Amino acid sequence: MIIEKVMNNNCVQASMNGQEVIISGPGVGYNKKYGMSVPEHPANRIFYVRNEQKNKLYKLIEHVDIEYVFVAEKIVQYAEKNLEKNLNPSLLLILADHISNAISRVASGIQINNVFLDEIKALYKAEYAISRDALTIINEQFSVQLPDDEIGFIALHILNNYENSVDYESVRIIELSQIITGLIEVVYNRKVDRSSFNYSRFMMHLKYFSSRVLCNEEIKQKDIGDIYEQFLEKDILLQRAIHEIERYLYATFKYELILEEKLYLSIRTKVLMD
Repeated sequence: MIIEKVMNNNCVQASMNGQEVIISGPGVGYNKKYGMSVPEHPANRIFYVRNEQKNKLYKLIEHVDIEYVFVAEKIVQYAEKNLEKNLNPSLLLILADHISNAISRVASGIQINNVFLDEIKALYKAEYAISRDALTIINEQFSVQLPDDEIGFIALHILNNYENSVDYESVRIIELSQIITGLIEVVYNRKVDRSSFNYSRFMMHLKYFSSRVLCNEEIKQKDIGDIYEQFLEKDILLQRAIHEIERYLYATFKYELILEEKLYLSIRTKVLMD
C-alpha cells in the first residue's frame, strides 16, 4: 500500500493494487509522506473509494472524521443485507454527514424533533427496524445517546436512497398520511392511539391510498352506493371525517374520491376511532 496523501496522523489516502483506498489507524500517517509504504497492521482499517463518490468523499472528510464514514458504511451494508435491496452509493456520505451533525447537535444541547416518527414506524416497519439498529450502532460506537427521533431521520435517508427507484415519494406519502390522520383527530376531538394495532393497519391502508392520490391513479367505480350510505347512516362524526378528507384531497390535489375509496376509508376510520 503506497501513500498518495497524508490526511492526518491517523489517516492516509493510498493506492493498493491499483485501487484507491483510505487507511485509518493509530499513527498510520505519523511522519509519513507521499510514496512511502504503509505496513499492514491489525488496527488499520481500509475504506475502498468508489470513483463516483471520490470528490465528495474527500471534501466531506476535510471537516468530518473518517470514523463517521466507517460507521455509515457499516450501517449501509447492514441495511442492504437485511432489506435485500441495493442503496444508492451517495447514502454513505449522506449518513456520515448526518451522524456527525447529529452528534454535534446533541453535544450542543440542540434536539430536533421528528414530526413523522409515528408515521414512519407504522408505514415503513422494515426501514424503521433497520434504523433503530443503526442508532444503537452509532450510540455504542461514539459513546453518545442520540434521541429516538434520529431513527426517523435515518429511515428517511434510506427510503430516499433506494437504487433504481422511480420517484419513491416516501416523504410525501408520510406527510399526506399524517394530514389525513390529523383531520380525523380534529373531527373526533381526540388523539389517535399511535401504539395500537388498529393504527398500524390504518396507516398501511393510507400508504397505498396516498400513493394512488399522489400518482393520480384512477380505479374503476363500483356500484356500492347503497352499502356506503348504510355504513355511514347515523354516524355523524364519520360522515364529517370523510367529508373533510374528501374536501382536502380535492382542494390540494384535485383528486376526487370514488365511493369504493370512501367506503374503505370509512371502514378503517371507524375501526380506528371506535
